[in-house]
Amino acid sequence: MNHVHGIKKIVLSNGIRIIAHRMPHVRSVSMGIWANVGCRDETGAEENGLAHMIEHMIFKGTARRSAFDIAKQFDAIGGQTNAFTTMETTCLHAR
Repeated sequence: MNHVHGIKKIVLSNGIRIIAHRMPHVRSVSMGIWANVGCRDETGAEENGLAHMIEHMIFKGTARRSAFDIAKQFDAIGGQTNAFTTMETTCLHAR
């Protein structure tokens, strides 16, 4: 674990990196997940747009929670969710 100016970096045994920065004056949590996969990884015409479509599917629900349930739970605490896809990255973020 590295500590630089109040920022902690942890690398798990599976290679996942976690970066954390505690800000005691802020009463919320922000998080993001960056996956090193994007449009550039689509290998042919049959995969065009797949990374972007998967990004949109992330908040569409699970076996236990519908998309409405997820949105309602975030709204109940004043939270927000969003995502984006670039050529190299897919990012999901929430506050």
